[in-house]
Amino acid sequence: MAARDSLPLTSFKLGYDDRVSPFKIAVLVFIREYCTARLAQLGMSPHSHYNSIPPFSSQQCKDFCLLSLELIQCYDVTWEDFEIILEPGHYNLSTKIISEFTRSLHQIVKDGASGLLDLGESLEKLLMEPAKDMTITCLALRAAIWSFYGYPRNALQVSQLLLTLHTGDPTKGNIYYNNEHMHMAVCNIALHLSRQGRYTDAESITKFAAGQYANFQQHSQIWKMTDLHVAFYRTLWLGQWDKAELIISQLAVFNRSESLAKMAHLMLCKGDTCQGKSVLNTLEERLSNVKEPSNHRMPNPGWRMGQKLRLQVQSMMLRSVLLSSRQNFVEALLQISQALDICKKHHMNLQLALVGMQSAEIQLMMNFTANALDLVRKHINIIYTHGSLFEQGMAIFLLARCLLAETGTKTCDSMEFKSKKAEIFPLLTRAKRIFNQIEAFHHVKDVIFLEALLYNHLGYEKERNTRAMVFKQLDELYPLRTSNSIQIFIGL
Repeated sequence: MAARDSLPLTSFKLGYDDRVSPFKIAVLVFIREYCTARLAQLGMSPHSHYNSIPPFSSQQCKDFCLLSLELIQCYDVTWEDFEIILEPGHYNLSTKIISEFTRSLHQIVKDGASGLLDLGESLEKLLMEPAKDMTITCLALRAAIWSFYGYPRNALQVSQLLLTLHTGDPTKGNIYYNNEHMHMAVCNIALHLSRQGRYTDAESITKFAAGQYANFQQHSQIWKMTDLHVAFYRTLWLGQWDKAELIISQLAVFNRSESLAKMAHLMLCKGDTCQGKSVLNTLEERLSNVKEPSNHRMPNPGWRMGQKLRLQVQSMMLRSVLLSSRQNFVEALLQISQALDICKKHHMNLQLALVGMQSAEIQLMMNFTANALDLVRKHINIIYTHGSLFEQGMAIFLLARCLLAETGTKTCDSMEFKSKKAEIFPLLTRAKRIFNQIEAFHHVKDVIFLEALLYNHLGYEKERNTRAMVFKQLDELYPLRTSNSIQIFIGL
């Protein structure tokens, strides 16, 4: 019997809460069913009807994890789509397993959520088994999910946990590095260090990865992409356009869509809106092709969907910047609205905050100061908690600019006016310190320029002259010719 024919499909769908649906319950039951079957093979489960199931192969374990990632990352699917996913033969799942899963799904809808209380215990027991390959795969996928949902620190912790597992090579601390998931964990740590401005430490880790995987070309592209990803943003922040274009051309070898997104970002930073529009059109056309192959790691539907969603949101953010630079604010905010919808639908929390900041940037340009300030205050805590140093610096700088703009919209005496503006200086100092730490000197100049203007307005000539001199020195070291004045909230 088809699953949709045996279940009351509306029984768990609440009109005011999209977090509960038959599909999401089905995902949990599917995971529980797999755990139960696996534990039965190990003699750790009382469910006798699994005794006849042949032992799971390594490929079956891997395919289950890939399917779980696909299901977890989906917002919701129709029951027809769900049945196609679970059709016997897909993901090496036997008819017996699918049949038992459908039966349990029917029972869980009948009994309610109490039937899932043993899920945590089953997972804990399952991870205690000696099948290291499955544990490694589960942890790698968990890190990928945390990263997708916008919790990079959680992804870092899982990656560190993965690297503590003893996987068998006594010459390398009992860690067997000829494994894609180990490689991904190493690169996750390198990326985290780069997000904190610790480039030397990150470089030493990527060199370590290059040495470990020198003889495994099928995995080497992971550390190469990580290295290029970090190098691109470092050169972008320094205003080294030619070097950034060279890095993009190297990145295109591994991932064409990723390189197009970065090229569009670069063109908009340079103020070349014509070329930026052309690249964005190409990127959007490529993303609309759902059958596009992936040359990067883990070529499974779940990972591809996560990558596509992230690039779609970035493309919309860049399109909004392009439209704003041409004073087409209505269309720009429409792009922002669509990006927000994607982030909310797929629970991409950090990306949601960054899109909110991009919206605030645009609304500040439109002189909607109150709206912009509200948006910044709404999203800034998420960025403080989970964002990179670059994202934190950008958010603080935007907050300072919004507060400065707000003082110009209110009537107050000269002393109160000076007092309000003086409160902005600590924010500018903090943003400047962050940008210096990550070597984003292009943005350091922006902060110093605003400081000089503010000191001049307050009548502090000595401080103004000091900032003007520092700005001139930096401009000589890092000259930058661009007509773009819109901050872009995309980075490491």
